[in-house]
Amino acid sequence: MEWTRGKCIGKGAFGTVHLAVHRATGRAFAVKSVDAKGGAPAAAMACLETEIRILRRLCSPYVVAYIGDDATAASRNLHMELVSGGSAADAAVARGA
Repeated sequence: MEWTRGKCIGKGAFGTVHLAVHRATGRAFAVKSVDAKGGAPAAAMACLETEIRILRRLCSPYVVAYIGDDATAASRNLHMELVSGGSAADAAVARGA
């Protein structure tokens, strides 16, 4: 799948999440990336690989949908459903957790 990376919409302990657009369809999705050029520790890459394996098999209305994944010389990428409304951390803060 050919896609274009957009603006950063989040950062986590081991990766970043960007808005992305599928070039052929114009469909927007989120892409979580871990730097493959030695910038990220091996544990970060292992965590992303585990997340990919779990999301590939999971189908739940309560979990963002897996769209696909890819790897380039620069990064390992997980393509996910784009969900509006911020992050899970934002929701926890809003609830007062």
